[in-house]
Amino acid sequence: MTNSIANCSRYFETNNIKKIYYFHIDHFEPTSLDNHRIVDDKIIDEFIGEMNKYNHSKKMSLFYRPTFTFHTRVGGAKEAGENFAVDGDFASFIWSKNTNKSMEILSSIDSGSEFGFGLHIHHEHFAECDSMSKKTRMLFIQNGNNYDMDRARFRLYLNRCKEFMRESISPETAEYDQFTSGGWLFVHGKWALNCSDLRVCRMEDEIQLLKLHGCNGDFSFPAGRRHCDPYIKTPFTVIPARGFRIYDYRPSDAKPIRSKSGVMKEDRFFIWNSKLEHPSSSLDAGPVALWNPSTGPADYLNSLLRKSVKIGDTLFIKTYAHSMEKRLEGDLECPYPLSHPDVLKMFDTLETLCIKNNVELNYVTASEVYNILKKIDEGGC
Repeated sequence: MTNSIANCSRYFETNNIKKIYYFHIDHFEPTSLDNHRIVDDKIIDEFIGEMNKYNHSKKMSLFYRPTFTFHTRVGGAKEAGENFAVDGDFASFIWSKNTNKSMEILSSIDSGSEFGFGLHIHHEHFAECDSMSKKTRMLFIQNGNNYDMDRARFRLYLNRCKEFMRESISPETAEYDQFTSGGWLFVHGKWALNCSDLRVCRMEDEIQLLKLHGCNGDFSFPAGRRHCDPYIKTPFTVIPARGFRIYDYRPSDAKPIRSKSGVMKEDRFFIWNSKLEHPSSSLDAGPVALWNPSTGPADYLNSLLRKSVKIGDTLFIKTYAHSMEKRLEGDLECPYPLSHPDVLKMFDTLETLCIKNNVELNYVTASEVYNILKKIDEGGC
């Protein structure tokens, strides 16, 4: 434990670290993918209260997954609610009572916290991919599904998700403006941005579509599926080009963000990445349980510091988790990721180290990180 703490201090000294920005990305899913299960209001109230207790969790970024029931005309009885679909499509989405309930959850979180918000989308259940069951894929084939239909369905879904977010959060927030006029941020379901895992995503112009619909960038990486991680191990931007895993190939013109790099232009798409790999970037219960019991939080922190993003004398640290996953599974005893006892010890250690080493520690949202990097890119800080 002592050696790990000493190594952290040594890292600050040898790398001239003066400032740290820590931010947490939560894949926030208060309903099941089929929209039939939803967490109780008491759980949400408990979550808000628990996260408001700690400096490191007060400004966590919830990448919220709006959920609509996906329905095919041959899929049995249709759920009650507003039905919306692409013209001529065999499939549709239903804005149901659970969709409205999910909006109420987001509204209560927005009014009760300083959290940031982004958009989290799973589309493997309504756009063809390798993980579809044989029955579902046969249904798609029999109804003449093709890439253009997947693409149109995805665009419709994006528009309704933005509407969901606008109707749920306060018009006085920056996020409301982002979902109205552009600038919102994204996390891909199962991390598979732009065909990086064909089991989940075959949307080869996904980045183009996201950009077209007002998205500034992606915070999916480092991924729980390591093979999805980009080759560039630092935040970078790309031209929204088309192709499988396009962010790793020449047409995207990938360029890392540095001081005065001038790469965060309006026509480019931002992608976060770092040297961290899963599970080192995750604060979910499973990865935290793997921490070395003898060194625990300090050992993890040492690794986290050394593999995070350093630009000049500033360190950017990102972690992620799924705060509602255990609740939907019925496990109410598991602590929320950012209030796990070992995670609390880690942040106590980090704050103590920063005081001792005269390092400025800032807890920020993903949107704030994006804006800070934009200033660095322009040479402003």
